[in-house]
Amino acid sequence: MGTASWIRARRTLPREWDAIVIGAGVGGLVAASLLAKRGQQRVLVLERHYVAGGLTQTFTRRRFHFEVGVHYVGDVGHARAPLRRLLADATDDALAWSPLPRVFDRIRFEDAEVEIAAGAEALREAYLRFAPTERVAIDRYLEDLWACAREGPGYLLAPPAHRARSPFRRWSDVTTAEHLDALGLSPRLAALATTHFGNYGALPDVSSFAAHAMATAHYFSGASFPVGGGAAITDALTDAITRRGGVVAIRAPVEAVRREGARATGVRLEDGTELDAPLVISAVGARLTYDTLLDDDAPEVGAMREAVRAIGPSAAHTALYLGLSESAETLGLSGENRWLSTPTPLRDGARLEAWIAGSEGPAGLFVSCPSANDPTFAARHPGRATVVASVLQPYAPYDGWSESRHHRRPEDYDTTKARLCRDVLAKTRALLPEIEGAIEHVEMSSPLTTRAFTGHPSGETCGLLHSPARFRSAIGPRTPLEGLFLAGQDAWLCGVGGAAFGGLACTSLALKRDLFRAVLFG
Repeated sequence: MGTASWIRARRTLPREWDAIVIGAGVGGLVAASLLAKRGQQRVLVLERHYVAGGLTQTFTRRRFHFEVGVHYVGDVGHARAPLRRLLADATDDALAWSPLPRVFDRIRFEDAEVEIAAGAEALREAYLRFAPTERVAIDRYLEDLWACAREGPGYLLAPPAHRARSPFRRWSDVTTAEHLDALGLSPRLAALATTHFGNYGALPDVSSFAAHAMATAHYFSGASFPVGGGAAITDALTDAITRRGGVVAIRAPVEAVRREGARATGVRLEDGTELDAPLVISAVGARLTYDTLLDDDAPEVGAMREAVRAIGPSAAHTALYLGLSESAETLGLSGENRWLSTPTPLRDGARLEAWIAGSEGPAGLFVSCPSANDPTFAARHPGRATVVASVLQPYAPYDGWSESRHHRRPEDYDTTKARLCRDVLAKTRALLPEIEGAIEHVEMSSPLTTRAFTGHPSGETCGLLHSPARFRSAIGPRTPLEGLFLAGQDAWLCGVGGAAFGGLACTSLALKRDLFRAVLFG
């Protein structure tokens, strides 16, 4: 069914619902599906954009179909993997997964290339081949990585008052750079270990080691891609919601969460329509929730608003979309990710801003080939392939253009974007020489593009900054208002998996039931 399950908000909506979910990204859709299935609730999902899915959405240009935010997903490689079980429950087992190659990451340095394969032992062997004299540091690092990732879910589920006493804080209270330095990793090995910092949207000098550890361990058992692409996740969740009487409404921007005292009572749309529900779930991020949807000065809201502002957003990114005139098979694209690393860890955001200003080249690069990882792509789009290349970016240099409109940006923005596009294209060609001569379509997004289509104020893709301060804060699925909860990345962690578990955590609290046990071990 997919898009046939969505309705436009201008159609008359009933006023009363059991639950209203704001935002149709993975976190919101998982929460809505579980409320409908596990709570037998009639759920309305409201999405401001003209498509549902958040960062799982896709788009088409000419003959080419592109993924926006789904590149590779961990923790779904076998039937009992937690994320696979969660998404199977939320979609009525409608999702299928295709594994990436055993070597799913190739990391390029100036003088070496490192292959990262599935399995913790394979990761250890790759590190030892790269830095054979650092065995002790490598073993200490991987031991901490695994222990931190194992204890992370319990910490995230704990009430805020209990977190202050948790031994988990020995990892979450330090930055990634600080912890790697303390473990004795050389700068070169630390650069390898943190190559994928874009997966959690923060450089090593500001990210919590806990975020780094959990994001890295997410791929210990390998990586997979949803059969049918990112849109298949959206379609499967949407269909599960509508089968149980729920509604997913697009072009339905919410202006505010309505409340009586300290209780949420519904929402008000931008056109003035008021909708009632005893349960409201915001899946649009903590920043939009506390800064925009809760626009009053009540003390309980104000304290959370200040905490959110103090933490700030994760980084934004630039993405290069390439449409290729041959199939992935013809071009010899096997589907592994390609990374361009730096000789030492990036610890200074000024390096990223220098690239935008034109004084340096791009700092790091991630390249994926979704068309090689989706077994249905060739049949749906014969004789074509797509490549997506991403670079982490700060939002600040784009702030001067923030009032301009999409497709109507000023000339200096277009000039800057064209230069960045040339830089990323040159680096992508170097990493993927197979595509030379087959590039037919070139397009680039910026942090302003992400802001326009997601509503995230700074074009962030990973929610709040995954810093030590975030792990110390009370921000999570609970809010100060009765009947209002957060879902998505800010309720758990970043990525498809983090957003999905944010939806599960939120629903478990809202229904006052241990859905983690029911869904993951039932």
